[in-house]
Amino acid sequence: MPPDYVDNLNGFVTERVAAGIPCGSEDRNQNNIRVYPQLKPILIDWIRNFRTRLAPGFQWFLFLSSLKGLTDASGEQPEVLTALMDEFRNLCDLDFEKVIPPEQYDAQYKGTFIANFSLAITYAAGPADYDRLRELFFEPKSKPYRWSLLEDYFGKSKNKDLLNILAEAFNTGLEYPAAHIASLRGFTQFLPQVRDVAHSIEGNPNISAYWEDRIVNGVHRLEKKHYADTHKGSSVDDLIRDLDDDTVASYAAYVLGVRKDPAALEPLRRKVVSPVTRVRQEAKAAVKKVEKQVTF
Repeated sequence: MPPDYVDNLNGFVTERVAAGIPCGSEDRNQNNIRVYPQLKPILIDWIRNFRTRLAPGFQWFLFLSSLKGLTDASGEQPEVLTALMDEFRNLCDLDFEKVIPPEQYDAQYKGTFIANFSLAITYAAGPADYDRLRELFFEPKSKPYRWSLLEDYFGKSKNKDLLNILAEAFNTGLEYPAAHIASLRGFTQFLPQVRDVAHSIEGNPNISAYWEDRIVNGVHRLEKKHYADTHKGSSVDDLIRDLDDDTVASYAAYVLGVRKDPAALEPLRRKVVSPVTRVRQEAKAAVKKVEKQVTF
């Protein structure tokens, strides 16, 4: 970055130093409002006014970097959260193309900036703020920019309403993170949607390895749980027979490993050389569990 981009942020640093907050030191708590409460009014003031104090473009991103660090270190901060949510709404309404210098603007600028800005919201929010963020999530203006809210806040929530958030996400272009969250949380009611997402990426050269791995592993995780749930009453013999069906063999191996029945050990050992990768993996894991049980 040219020096003047950094220099223009000096006001933000100067205010913190003047308030007795160490900046650029080795103090690990220098960004923590809980340690330096005098940081809170300074941060709120800058959240509300950074767009008038800094030249648009690169300088906004530099401030955003500091903002995320401060909110991440400070944890739940309701007053800061209010300022962040207000500014999020302002940014959604802002015509970035008219504000950002042409040499710094591209088609992804607005979405990238607001998505990164919303990370600060997730850092400042806690479980008690669920309803506030839910309202923000469902606002029409938020729709193109709520990816981070889904992944970094709602995806970690234990609120039962998460099922409604995921249902909305699957229907409004957030199916990748929704599928990932559903699989991590074991929400088998979304298995049909997760299957659809998995089918949609098959052979798609435009899908990133990041999402391909998450979705492929996610659908397997959810299929495995679904099989386990629907075969709770199945006998060990029934599960052993399913080892010969490659479409469900990996799931059967998993359940046999959970049950740790010695009768399944030899059939599982035969599957550790299966040509199907998932079957081999689950069979090896199951064999270890059963062998451990047998040795005790």
